[in-house]
Amino acid sequence: MRRLAAVGAAAVITAAGSTATVSAMDQALPGDTAYPAKIVLERARHVLTTDPADEASLYLRDTETRLEELVRAQSTKRNDAIPDVIAGYERAIAGLRTALADLGDDAAAATTDRANRELHTHEHVLNALQDIVPAAARPAIERALDRSAPRPAADGPAGITELDTPPTIGPVPDGSSQQCISADRSTPTIGSDTTLTYDGALLCPDAGTTGEYALAVSITNDAASSATVTVDDIHLTHTTPRPRGRAPDATADLDEAPITIAPGDTVDLEITGTYHLVNTDEGEKANLHLHLTGTLTATDESFTLATNVHLRGTGAQR
Repeated sequence: MRRLAAVGAAAVITAAGSTATVSAMDQALPGDTAYPAKIVLERARHVLTTDPADEASLYLRDTETRLEELVRAQSTKRNDAIPDVIAGYERAIAGLRTALADLGDDAAAATTDRANRELHTHEHVLNALQDIVPAAARPAIERALDRSAPRPAADGPAGITELDTPPTIGPVPDGSSQQCISADRSTPTIGSDTTLTYDGALLCPDAGTTGEYALAVSITNDAASSATVTVDDIHLTHTTPRPRGRAPDATADLDEAPITIAPGDTVDLEITGTYHLVNTDEGEKANLHLHLTGTLTATDESFTLATNVHLRGTGAQR
């Protein structure tokens, strides 16, 4: 049956091969005449793919296509297309996680790292769009932000995650100590040859509705880096989601700043603050979008490290 499907898919790809047709499909949005053919072509590529790594790459490509469509829909005031585009984005994210689960450990590491980098870029775009799309479209953007956030999974790489030693968050209202999980390790290069590896996302399940938190963000300055860096401040840029227009309340402070990190050193930055979860259709949650700012000590060149804290009430979808 898959053989027959593959033959049919090949025919679809051949039929869609003219420059004019492909160009029309590239620009098409939900509701346009060419859009169904665009989706059929994407599905045909998946039918023809048997390698899990290639399948994951195709799903990542699909997420990028949906994001491009979302930007195009906003810029051309095609607000009617936004819900269908977001639904397609969510399906592609789900397919990506499933494909990653089918990879072996060696293949998963490289593909997961690429996926994390891409999804971080998506997050910045979605955050920017959230403030300019019509109010009716904002819940869909918030759902996309939640879906694209790196998250841990019980069975390995399907969660687009690189697990680390869990820091703690607390106290919560019942006085217990709650575990947070490092859901993503980001590795940006600052300046010409200074590489930092840090916790780009933390997941905190079973959070109380309101409370104070204290967590650690681990930052390593690679031994081969040429410069010492200084982290001197933290900014809570915004919080999500915003059900019925109300965003979660939160604060964030960086303890013992400024902090200097020499090449080869690792430092755990202590971040404290308060939070109040909001109630959504998927349970109580709050996403704290943080920017750690600093400089290269030799050149005074500034940098920003984005990290996100995902607090989830008991039973909330991650």
